[in-house]
Amino acid sequence: MKLFLLLFNCTRIGTVSPNFSGMRANGTLASPSAVNKDDNIVALGGRGYGSTGFVNTSSDSINIKAAQNFTATANGTYMTFETVPLNVAALGNRVERMHIDAGGNIAIGTTTPHSLLEVSSKAPSVCLSDTNTTLGQNNRHGCLGFNNGAFSINFPTDNFSSTTTGISLTNTGFLGIGTSSPTSLLTLDGTGTCTIRVQTSGTLKGSCREWKDTSNGNTYREYYHNGMKVSQQGKC
Repeated sequence: MKLFLLLFNCTRIGTVSPNFSGMRANGTLASPSAVNKDDNIVALGGRGYGSTGFVNTSSDSINIKAAQNFTATANGTYMTFETVPLNVAALGNRVERMHIDAGGNIAIGTTTPHSLLEVSSKAPSVCLSDTNTTLGQNNRHGCLGFNNGAFSINFPTDNFSSTTTGISLTNTGFLGIGTSSPTSLLTLDGTGTCTIRVQTSGTLKGSCREWKDTSNGNTYREYYHNGMKVSQQGKC
């Protein structure tokens, strides 16, 4: 059996602010027992009116839950934030969107954050948008993303219809500028005008430079060894 008590303090005089709070106990009214881990202590939700009546459950919910079995000195809690996707009924379709654990770590897309903020999804991305409308075309958004083992800094168009990669770093240590798929320790891509690749490998103790002439489609390469240029065919 679950026992709930809701308290509303709408008008307060002095230094204490108005508040809404809820209390929960397990057991019975005559013999209450402690709240257990993951028990929902209190929730705040909303039900809207549909075509024939109010929906049969909350369409969204903010929940405060027990993070541990409660005792007199152990009262850890966590919070969850839930919404319902578009074009489905609320009943059975509420999805947890954000989670704040007992340590203050915030999770979006997962219930088990491993850092102060963790965003989890397929190819997750976090964007910053400048509201200044005088910046010129496609200069308002910047995003941090992770996809297929590579971290990247990307620049979407104003309407997010396409994205240009500025910098990418793979889990193998390859760094790319102007490309999302670097193939050497440092790959520079001039987006159709000039491609430069500089790398050192094995016992070569040297480097190479590669660029493409867009007028004829030819690729040119220069190899350097011990500070001296060596002309050589083959892929850089």
